[in-house]
Amino acid sequence: MAAGFPAFEMDLQLTADKEVIVLHDAGIERTTDGRGRVDSMTWRELQTYATPDGPVPRLGDLFASLQAWDGLWNLEVKAKAATSPTLELVGRHGLGARALVSSMDTKVLLEAAQVAPDVPRGAIVVGPLDDADISNAVAAKCTWVNMDHDFLDADDMARLVAAGLRVGAWTVNDADRARELVEMGVECIITDEREVGQSLKGTAPTRWA
Repeated sequence: MAAGFPAFEMDLQLTADKEVIVLHDAGIERTTDGRGRVDSMTWRELQTYATPDGPVPRLGDLFASLQAWDGLWNLEVKAKAATSPTLELVGRHGLGARALVSSMDTKVLLEAAQVAPDVPRGAIVVGPLDDADISNAVAAKCTWVNMDHDFLDADDMARLVAAGLRVGAWTVNDADRARELVEMGVECIITDEREVGQSLKGTAPTRWA
């Protein structure tokens, strides 16, 4: 927020007692001092394991603590079971117009389209783009496709735009590559680097839909 980023991208899992948490992996070994799978732990149990920056946060707590922030939320659902609980939190906090539900799993996107059709969706493509990626995104009525930038070129952009899809790219940690992608027509750059974000001020999306 202090660096002026207009959107946050985060990964979501679900605990055994149905709490949506912000964590990339299905297991906690890589990012905490504990071991085990998130879906086999309660929220209270998960809180006993620390990351270098404190306990793993719940999505609802994050929404509440940042309610004064007016940016966009890119919510990547990693566990299908987290789909409906995530959308319930989005609705409870009045964030439908500012949230994007994204996933590599077409089943997540189809469920999201049924549960909350007004919340925009983004299909995440891993590896080279193929026709099935586009047809799956269209079937789930996605607004966006988010691609690994290493596999994204002008031909892919043309195919996606022709299908009526907006394009995001991840994870772009080089400012020159980020500017190249923006010039290609990419509307959203996902980055870990403050410098990349600052170099692109004024080029980020102001809405997902």
